[in-house]
Amino acid sequence: MESIINKIIEIDRLAEERLSQAEIRKKDIFADTQRECRDLEKKIRHDAEVRITEIEKINRQEYEAASEDLSKKYSDEMNSMDRYFESHHEIIENRIFSEIVGEVI
Repeated sequence: MESIINKIIEIDRLAEERLSQAEIRKKDIFADTQRECRDLEKKIRHDAEVRITEIEKINRQEYEAASEDLSKKYSDEMNSMDRYFESHHEIIENRIFSEIVGEVI
């Protein structure tokens, strides 16, 4: 009988030990998982920042190209208007003068 009681006590002790080891393992797994989550979050944030920087650079390049195109178009239009005025200013002045004084051309 004593042998059976000792066996039960031994089984109970082993069960307690296994439960204790399982609890320690559970805590280790939880800590590892938390660390992996933090590392993954850092990586995702870093990758996002890199991507945002790349997109900003692309947008800035597109903006600068569009701005340069508009500036060139504006400059070309102004030059065209200046050339037109230089070649037609006398006609324009005469028409304005005639309109003012009431002459018909």
